Amino acid sequence: MSASVAGRAQAREFDAKQVPTSVHWFFHLDVDGFKKTKLGQFALKQAKEFGSELDLLAKQLQFDFRKDLDSATLFGQGDDEKQWAILLQGKFKKVPLLAALKWKDGFKQLSEAGHEILTWRDGKGDKQETHFGTIVNEGLIALGSSKQRLVQALNVLKGKAPSLQPEQLGGLKLKKGNYFLAGVVNVKDLPIPPEAQAFNVQSIGFRLDEQGNNITAQL
Repeated sequence: MSASVAGRAQAREFDAKQVPTSVHWFFHLDVDGFKKTKLGQFALKQAKEFGSELDLLAKQLQFDFRKDLDSATLFGQGDDEKQWAILLQGKFKKVPLLAALKWKDGFKQLSEAGHEILTWRDGKGDKQETHFGTIVNEGLIALGSSKQRLVQALNVLKGKAPSLQPEQLGGLKLKKGNYFLAGVVNVKDLPIPPEAQAFNVQSIGFRLDEQGNNITAQL
């Protein structure tokens, strides 16, 4: 996993300029919008079961995902679990986040391609995983599956690498309030069974919204 933080001006809304042009798929969750749906309210209600633990964590990090997380954008390449990154927009505080990370095994601060990167380990024994991250400011955190994916995400955020183009959105018409989850999968870039190739589908875009008591989907 990997991490970075930028401004909050674009919070909640999907911003194609934050996603690398080379991605094969992406998903964007408007967390703030989701929490207003009946499904989101149900999820928050279920989270109350862990209220004391979440309150303790929120106090330690000075971040409460139930209130301070605005949106999440996940993107990647191929179907490799080591080829993804995620951008989390919200309200974060650098000092308590760094203080918590410094207690992690193997914590180090590195410099990679002009970016400050943090690295640490989680887990025990042969199940330990190495994570990478960097905190730019207190509005956007980027998480990734490897140092390479983190650097790629940071380069795009800083305008050093090309971002997603309008034609890569799979025909999606995203407007504030008309979705809480949206995504695009470029089928042509993924390994798919030969029988599925007969449909000659290049990409699939979708968005989910709530209307009344129903979740609606548009492809």
